Amino acid sequence: MGISRLTVFWAFHLLAMAVLFAGCWLRASIWLEGQIDGRAPAGVRRALIAGWRFVRRAGLKQVLRSFIVHGLLHPRLRAQDRRRWQAHACLLGGFAGLAIFSTVTGFAQEILIGLFRVDHPLVQALVNKDAPLVALLNELLGLIMVISLAMMAARRYVRRPSNLRTGRPDTVLIVLLTATLLSGYPTEALRLLAERVPAELARYSFVGYLLSLPLRSMRWPWEALHYWVFLFHSLLASAFLASLPFSKLFHVVVSPLVAAANTTSPEVELT
Repeated sequence: MGISRLTVFWAFHLLAMAVLFAGCWLRASIWLEGQIDGRAPAGVRRALIAGWRFVRRAGLKQVLRSFIVHGLLHPRLRAQDRRRWQAHACLLGGFAGLAIFSTVTGFAQEILIGLFRVDHPLVQALVNKDAPLVALLNELLGLIMVISLAMMAARRYVRRPSNLRTGRPDTVLIVLLTATLLSGYPTEALRLLAERVPAELARYSFVGYLLSLPLRSMRWPWEALHYWVFLFHSLLASAFLASLPFSKLFHVVVSPLVAAANTTSPEVELT
């Protein structure tokens, strides 16, 4: 365990983020290569400029309203298929919540504390995994995604509609996402054991805490076990993140942006 687990995590994460952004750029480039009404392809750069003009013309307030009402809440999908809408909302909500929360805590740890040496109680609470609110939010958002995944799997493999096709890439993605989410719980349980977190704090990470209870009387090398399980979990999470632009799940992330654009009044010229 010579290399810090956080060093390895950031190596995985930064590589995954590079692949994610490259994949998003590639997908956007492909989408924008086609001609519309005889016009020349827009290209990503021109589309970004047009998007900025779109926001300025429509107004940020209206764009945000369309993003929330028609993108995140997705009333059209809810009217068509309530169960699919529930799975979509749980997956997108859990993913967005974890992404935002991780970004905030990462910024607090690496920038505010690491770079500027901020010692405010709120910042210290954000980076404390065992602070009640932080632990509870992480646990609840993870469970929301697990529920959405169970609903997706049931729709594809148990009560599959006749028009729904599930190929090998779909199965690989579901298995990868399942492994990523579920591996987080033994990782958390081992962290609680390795750091000897007292029960009055550990209980807020309620799933990890329940998993750790039968193991508390054992004298195993918890720190070493946590180190390797954490790296395995980080590798799975990074692999999922890197694969996102190349999977069908990408539409779940992009659809709120498309819905917001389609339901906001001004028309945008890609010129």
